[in-house]
Amino acid sequence: MATKSIKASAKGGVTVKATASKVAKRNNALGKLRAKPMYADKGAHKFWATLATVAKGSLIPSDLRTATIGNAQARRQWCADNGAVLVDAREVCRKVSLDRADNAVRARLAKLAEVDTTLGKVGYVRAIATPIAKANPDHALAYSVYLYRTK
Repeated sequence: MATKSIKASAKGGVTVKATASKVAKRNNALGKLRAKPMYADKGAHKFWATLATVAKGSLIPSDLRTATIGNAQARRQWCADNGAVLVDAREVCRKVSLDRADNAVRARLAKLAEVDTTLGKVGYVRAIATPIAKANPDHALAYSVYLYRTK
């Protein structure tokens, strides 16, 4: 399977080409085990390019690094004020629930962190609260998730 090369890089060695080669290597190993391969579709490549830009972004303050329900609004505000990367979960994943758009992004991040440890240093928070998104599913940020650097 050929990998598509997209020009995007960041400090820490996070590049789309490097991530694609690591995923291809993992998929070869998973194929021998007859396990489900990692996603390497167009949405995955776009997500990898987004993660490369996140690695260049601002570091979130230490008091906001641990995600809790109580500081979700503060993290959203910090992301909006400091230009955190905004990603639409529908562009990254095939099936996305309005209730848990952030969960789809979290699953992709967790799986990629197994392949590339630098990607485990990315945090996420939904752009608007779930009750607001459910009340207005046509809102521009209904499926959006902020990505920010934690280390």
